Amino acid sequence: MSDESELSPKEQARLRARERKNRPPKMVVDNAGVKRIQLALKTRKQPRPKPPGS
Repeated sequence: MSDESELSPKEQARLRARERKNRPPKMVVDNAGVKRIQLALKTRKQPRPKPPGS
C-alpha cells in the first residue's frame, strides 16, 4: 500500500474519516450464544453517560 504522504489531500481526508468511523458489530443471528456475547460487548463498548452537573 502506498504511503500517506504520496496521496492527495482529498484521499488522505477520506482515509482518515474511514479509520475514524464507528461501525456497529455485525450481528450473528444463527447462534444465540454468540449473539448474546456480541450484545454484551456492544453495551460495554458504548461510553457511559456522565451524570448531570459533572
